[in-house]
Amino acid sequence: MGLCLCTFSTPCCAVVGAPLSCIAPKISHFVEEDGHFTLKDKKKHAAFYALLLLVGLFGMYLPLTFLCARLDDRDWTLFYGQGECWSTGGSMPYQWLGLLAGICIGIGFTAFLLTLSKRTSEDDVVVAEKEVALV
Repeated sequence: MGLCLCTFSTPCCAVVGAPLSCIAPKISHFVEEDGHFTLKDKKKHAAFYALLLLVGLFGMYLPLTFLCARLDDRDWTLFYGQGECWSTGGSMPYQWLGLLAGICIGIGFTAFLLTLSKRTSEDDVVVAEKEVALV
């Protein structure tokens, strides 16, 4: 059940990561200057979301694949779609690890990408200076 939950919760959590990465810079507690998302803020947010993604991938998903391979008495593979970890009935092994991995991967990946694409207040100043120079 762990791999099943990880697979199906990742896209759902990616949908949550998108608004999260857009809302967090608007909250004054998460930025240094009130109402301004600076380059320093962008780096902090990107680092947090990248860490969340890496924890999900290497700290949860990778061990989950090893545990599931051991449970099914198989050789390890990064992804296979059968076995006890895909079963929706029975003992449902590693369901919480799979769910947490899906949450971390989904939110971390989407929020990281959107944070990298977000404009900072420094970007706005550069654009304004270019517009003034053109006039």
